[in-house]
Amino acid sequence: MINNPVSQSKTVLYLACARLFTLALIGLFISACDGDDVVDNVPSCDTYSASTAECFCEEHPDDKQCKTYFETQVLSEKAVSLTPHTNNGTFWCRGFSIANSIYVIDRESGTPHKFWKYIKESDSWEQLASFPGTKYGLVGAANGKGYASGYASKKFWEYDPSSNQWNPLSDLPFAPGDVHWVKYENKFYLPTWNGVYEFDPATKAWTSIYEKALQGTFDAIFLLGSTLYWFDLNGDNVYSFDLSTQVTNSYPFPEDFAVNTAFTSPFVLGNNAYIVNNTSVWIFDPQSNTWAVEKNVLTQGAYAKDAMVIDNTAYLVDSGYVISFSVTKK
Repeated sequence: MINNPVSQSKTVLYLACARLFTLALIGLFISACDGDDVVDNVPSCDTYSASTAECFCEEHPDDKQCKTYFETQVLSEKAVSLTPHTNNGTFWCRGFSIANSIYVIDRESGTPHKFWKYIKESDSWEQLASFPGTKYGLVGAANGKGYASGYASKKFWEYDPSSNQWNPLSDLPFAPGDVHWVKYENKFYLPTWNGVYEFDPATKAWTSIYEKALQGTFDAIFLLGSTLYWFDLNGDNVYSFDLSTQVTNSYPFPEDFAVNTAFTSPFVLGNNAYIVNNTSVWIFDPQSNTWAVEKNVLTQGAYAKDAMVIDNTAYLVDSGYVISFSVTKK
């Protein structure tokens, strides 16, 4: 048999062109984002935004055409009479969630501070027993109870929603600033300048699990997996502590990120952490330890001091209103 190199080259060229044409067709079908179509086992988008030409794929999150989709809604139409801060409404409002309700302490109302409950089902506010501490420091919830300390104070209280009472507990082993603990394997954790502390809600006892000094001022704290993250408002880094390995680390902020004092309400939905600032949303990816920003996500800007997550939805109290914020990795 005699080989024909010219014919072979033509055949190779033909096969290459056919392959490219097939790939182009697949790409065309993917970019078209036809909700139910699947071409050669390549997933397509479930829904399609004609205005932005973006795919939002709920069933196929690995599709490269799929992008993060944000949903926001102002729930409360009537603002609660929280004492307004001069520049930022209820900027100094922090709290916790118990069951399906949100509880917030109004820091600027004077001691004892006004304490409010937002009921999602009825879209209503209820004023409860005032918080007895001076301003507030550490806040959080555990096993159906709320907890709060005074600002830079070791005084510590437990709030019982069944009796609507604040009950004093033993003093803290540290004097926290304005912070919020995180939950990991049924215990609660807090980074401090003196190390990391663990709270057991069953015994109400605090234990030091890491006694080396940590960096940062712990203004914003969140947990992804077993890793505890925090940063200070005017610093240049985000810091981390792995609760399983006790390894510390730090990562740089994006440019101009840390100079904005509104970044005080981190929350976790799925595998990412989010921070709402005015109308933009910052997204932290723990795989790359980097931040990205999505601008103009909210039509009504928010500078919430704290965010509470209930059923995979974050709720931010801002100027007496409650803004719900949900993210779908599509």
